[in-house]
Amino acid sequence: MLARSRLPLYGWAPQTDPFRWSACSPHDIRPDQARNVQETTVTRILLLHGPNLSQLGSRDPAQYGTATLDEVVAAARAEATPAGADVEHFQTEHEGLLLERLHTARTDGTAAVIINAGAWTHTSYALHDALELLEVPKIELHLSNIHAREAFRSTSVIAPVCDGSIAGFGIDGYPLAVRAALALLGRRA
Repeated sequence: MLARSRLPLYGWAPQTDPFRWSACSPHDIRPDQARNVQETTVTRILLLHGPNLSQLGSRDPAQYGTATLDEVVAAARAEATPAGADVEHFQTEHEGLLLERLHTARTDGTAAVIINAGAWTHTSYALHDALELLEVPKIELHLSNIHAREAFRSTSVIAPVCDGSIAGFGIDGYPLAVRAALALLGRRA
């Protein structure tokens, strides 16, 4: 019942049937409800994953560990939730989709971006340019230490447009990245 009573806060209003809900506009919310919406606003951190990261848990466990993508996302969320932040996760094998999500982040209320771009870290100047457009904290994240691997992996074309990089800590890097993003948000507030 509590969940149903809170639905108007999220832009849903009851029809004549109290168990049927439909979308409403912000204009349908009473002023006292709007005040509650402002009080419950959470900080949204966008967690992005690039190619092959959907294969975590089975892909080269010596380099990337045995944690699955769901587990690394859960580690980030576990750090964010007590701080009043929410982690929105997006993973794709298609560079254009990642670029479009970054462009959307410019106007959708995203407060910070954490990105594990996978192989695009070393090659994608388009990703560099899309990140550069964002005026929010940006953290580059890698499970493995990219500087201790093959020479081509030690170069990051996105590092110059990120506020910081975390690499080599495996799944533990995810809570560290959330803490770094929240700290940067605190400094900019």
